[in-house]
Amino acid sequence: MLRLCLALVLATVPLAGFGATCTWAAASGNWSAAANWSACADAPGPSTRSPGAGDVAVVVNGTAMLDASPTVAEFELGSAGIVSVGSGLRTLDVVSALRLAGGKATTSGGQVQVRLHAGGSGSLLAATTLENFVFVENSGTLALGSATGVALTLVCCAELRNMAGGTMTFAGGDSRLYISGGGTLLNNAGATLAVAGNTQFARPAATANNALVQNLGTMTVTGPGTLSMPLGVGVFKQFGSLAITDATLVCSFAAANPASNGVNKNCFGQGRSEYSNGTNRPPGYEDRSTGDVISNGARNTSA
Repeated sequence: MLRLCLALVLATVPLAGFGATCTWAAASGNWSAAANWSACADAPGPSTRSPGAGDVAVVVNGTAMLDASPTVAEFELGSAGIVSVGSGLRTLDVVSALRLAGGKATTSGGQVQVRLHAGGSGSLLAATTLENFVFVENSGTLALGSATGVALTLVCCAELRNMAGGTMTFAGGDSRLYISGGGTLLNNAGATLAVAGNTQFARPAATANNALVQNLGTMTVTGPGTLSMPLGVGVFKQFGSLAITDATLVCSFAAANPASNGVNKNCFGQGRSEYSNGTNRPPGYEDRSTGDVISNGARNTSA
């Protein structure tokens, strides 16, 4: 009898702790409007709210204007989806899972921070663009690698920030982070940036490109393979710990923007750099390390 009563209770009372999968359903509109979402409710039927802390938010088609600063369990940006901010500073906190599966996050006057929490995981599943004042901050584990050249693109002022305690990886053999017109990749103190196999940072084109790649934490480059950074008029700043093992690090100016003195030095380091059976070749790397420099491979700092 007790089991029967319990079964009847469970059948009539919704279980707490299980969120909805909320799918964006409007051509354009405000994030906070329940009518713009499909299946965003605790029971079958029309949406009764916008995505909350226990929900999965999916934007595959249409434009979601972020007029609030929500926290969700999971967030997926899909192939034709756009998340945009028109004014003010907004945050989108993701507790468990971030999936970049296409589409674009952008701003038209405001700013947005997309924050993956510690303990959460993120992945790049299809070519995705972050544009203008969009800042993705990773405190969990964010995998951005590819075996087929799938790229995450930072346009204008967008920033990809690896925060203290976070791990960001580029692995797979053909990983690409394109940085166009002032974008930034920042590996903060206490964070780990791990590159394995052939990887490109910055757009591989001979045009002006004010890109910044800066390491303040721990950065590893593991081969076989090459980390290629054609940074245009940008720069790679190495202030943290950099270990290159069985790999090659290449920094180069875009051909259309040679250094005025004929010497390309758009990569420099003042932290700890270790080279183990790898190469770090010119043009471009000036090693000004103030810490220990261990070199079991070939490097050239005279360029």
